[in-house]
Amino acid sequence: MRFILSLFLLFLIGQPIVWGQNSMARTSIFEEGGEVKSFKDNFKNLKANWERIINHADFEIISCDYAYTFKNKKQITKYAKEHSRLETPFFAMNIQASVKDGKWSEKIFVRLTSFAQMVEDATENKEGIRDDHLYHLGLRKAEIENKVKIGDRVYAIRYKVNGKEQVDYVVCSAENYKVICSYLFNSVSFRKG
Repeated sequence: MRFILSLFLLFLIGQPIVWGQNSMARTSIFEEGGEVKSFKDNFKNLKANWERIINHADFEIISCDYAYTFKNKKQITKYAKEHSRLETPFFAMNIQASVKDGKWSEKIFVRLTSFAQMVEDATENKEGIRDDHLYHLGLRKAEIENKVKIGDRVYAIRYKVNGKEQVDYVVCSAENYKVICSYLFNSVSFRKG
């Protein structure tokens, strides 16, 4: 049970959560820094903030390029399905926080993982853990299908990890240019203020 609670907390921490006026509110790596007034501003912020990650050198960001625009609901459904699998990677964050002379400080370490990897690593109740992850992935799929609109843009972030090039596809809103779906890089966030 403790293991499931730990996994649930890891899942919550990995998602950008904002609780009203909470002093622990966090900002997405895409929005921390300069104001997002264009699609490219997301990626300027990403690159500028990436060096704040303790082990950033383990994950080299190669490029951030436009891929395509959603033209119909079928494309959105396909994207949602592809990004709601047990094998879909995300960054698990480990945050070491401290306060010195009244100033908050964080050291963030990221680890590339997936729900499939978490199930494989489990020492007990693998089936229950897998079912729990599948439930959350179903919620993720529904969230994508509800958030993403025709006209929103997809960008490809190419990065290298362990000498192997990989791609994360993020969705930016056509209305406000902000990243609305990215379950890899958007799982990295910073404390507001």
